[in-house]
Amino acid sequence: NTSMMKPKKPECAFTASGSSSERKPWVPVPKLTMEALGPVPEYNLSAQSVFEPFKFQVAGHDPILRLPEGIIFKPALARELWFYMNLSPRSRLLPWVPEFHGCIELQKDFLNNKKKSPKKNSSNSSMTPWGQKMHDEKLDSKPQTTRFMVMKDLTSNFERPCIMDVKLGTRAYGDDATESKMLSQSWKSNTTTSGSTGLRVCGVQVFQSESNDYFYFHKYEGRLVVPDDLKSVFGRFFTDGDNLRVNVIAQFITKLKELRRVIMDEPQFRFYATSLLLIYEGAQSSMAPAPTPVLKMIDFANTFPALPSGENDDGYLFGLNNFIAILEQILLDSPPSSPSEAQHLVYSQPQ
Repeated sequence: NTSMMKPKKPECAFTASGSSSERKPWVPVPKLTMEALGPVPEYNLSAQSVFEPFKFQVAGHDPILRLPEGIIFKPALARELWFYMNLSPRSRLLPWVPEFHGCIELQKDFLNNKKKSPKKNSSNSSMTPWGQKMHDEKLDSKPQTTRFMVMKDLTSNFERPCIMDVKLGTRAYGDDATESKMLSQSWKSNTTTSGSTGLRVCGVQVFQSESNDYFYFHKYEGRLVVPDDLKSVFGRFFTDGDNLRVNVIAQFITKLKELRRVIMDEPQFRFYATSLLLIYEGAQSSMAPAPTPVLKMIDFANTFPALPSGENDDGYLFGLNNFIAILEQILLDSPPSSPSEAQHLVYSQPQ
């Protein structure tokens, strides 16, 4: 069981700009449907393709499948599909999002045959507890036919991928949310680190070299984190059990600053309740160089056209600025005076 307490609304060193205490009447835009998207790019699946559960899933609402050749299959949502279909080949966002290969429809009987997870005989073959939870609970509820988005498996170049999903921004609902959804998601933001920092940890796995296994942290624990604990949580992600990976942190800081420049000039989209996915190699070897760490924007189910005024996406930039500041503070404070500082963040089985 986790020892973290239920969050209160604490003081934070960072404050959002442009906030207003006056709430205007909420008028949602119409929900986007799959039919309104028109023709959807299709993915041609080989008859010899062998599906398996994606064993490195640390967050998300749906089970993900994969092919060994480095492709994953994620249940499609109209708004997320709209984003990928409207992303210009010349967009500066392209290097920051996963490669999209089209869509495919799979039958329910086929999906149910994929419920069995990889046999747990080593840390390399076991499935994350969150991924197992999604496959056990969600595959049965899928309709007879499910459309999947086909995307690059961002973990395919890593032997022991360390993965963190961080939800970015202060706003957790899209322009099409009902008023009740808007209010409930606003409450979630205000009672978690999203509202005060623009950051919320949704899932983590970190390879521990000494035990040759992974440390896990799921989204329900992320909701209990208070702003003062974010530095410890991020520090835990960059620790292999003994050592802080300062070189990896420095690489992510550089990437985050590059992404910030892109978002500041982004003319087409606004990103609400999207995540950043961070991946780095947990296996350290002097024989071969580690793969370059990966930073990608993911989960675009609440991405909408930019405002005609061209205003910056303040909530997203607020989170990015805080993320950079916290990582820079971790580097300034390294090596940690107390290696056990974050050890109270103990994984508990998701319910």
